[in-house]
Amino acid sequence: MAPEIAKARAHGDNPLVLVGMARLNDRDEMLFVQLQSPRECGSAGCSTASFKNVNGRWIRTMDTVGGLVRIAASRHRGMPDVIMDGNRLIWDGARYRDVG
Repeated sequence: MAPEIAKARAHGDNPLVLVGMARLNDRDEMLFVQLQSPRECGSAGCSTASFKNVNGRWIRTMDTVGGLVRIAASRHRGMPDVIMDGNRLIWDGARYRDVG
């Protein structure tokens, strides 16, 4: 998220960085990061990304705009679905994808 924060600061914003973590199953955790600033937020919500720890490295698995993040009971390819402001995102094996 460093490039996004640097870009916001270059435009005079000092974004609020919200971080949350969720355990998705017995071995996987997902880190959610949302930037809140006039540049990063609009009518659809704020810039939000998720990261999954793979072999000791945090890999970006989702880029979207939204607010409230919920973990669903339904699953795809071993990972729970994510609900972002009412939109369902499913795991395709590498990233979360919006299914509408």
